[in-house]
Amino acid sequence: MVTEYIGIARKNGSLNSFVNSTAMRVSGRRVPNPDYEVLFLRFNAGEDIVDRLFSVSQSRSRAIRIMSGFGSIARVTVYVDDDRSSEYWGNYNLLSLDGSVNPLYFNGINASTWNFTISMAAPDGAVIAGRTADTMITASETTIVVFLSPPEPMHDTMDDNGPEVSAESSTEE
Repeated sequence: MVTEYIGIARKNGSLNSFVNSTAMRVSGRRVPNPDYEVLFLRFNAGEDIVDRLFSVSQSRSRAIRIMSGFGSIARVTVYVDDDRSSEYWGNYNLLSLDGSVNPLYFNGINASTWNFTISMAAPDGAVIAGRTADTMITASETTIVVFLSPPEPMHDTMDDNGPEVSAESSTEE
């Protein structure tokens, strides 16, 4: 089943204070930035959150930032560390979901980037958290609030001789 858009908040919509925080100054006045949009996305049981977020990002040519979410997850793979991951099946309450999708194209090739982190509660109360792999399947109706913005530009650090390397290295910022 197709994801429903429960609502869209633009300019002076229901999330007026949030949208105003993205406002720009025009002639000394703060006005809502028309390049930004907030969507409430409803997912039915069995839908893949990652696939739908990629679809919305690609169809609107916008970067997505997850602001909030509530519902339950049936299946997700969570990275334990860089080398290991664990797959969870069941009914987990979504405690928090954070992440982003940035639609990028480089020489006509889709080079979109994404990163999601999740924390969820198991039926026994245990909390599971970490960076997710490629799918997040919903267990029940789930709602995700996302912020859409213009995509971030891709910075090419490669030249004909390979990656750009700095002669000076510093760990101080």
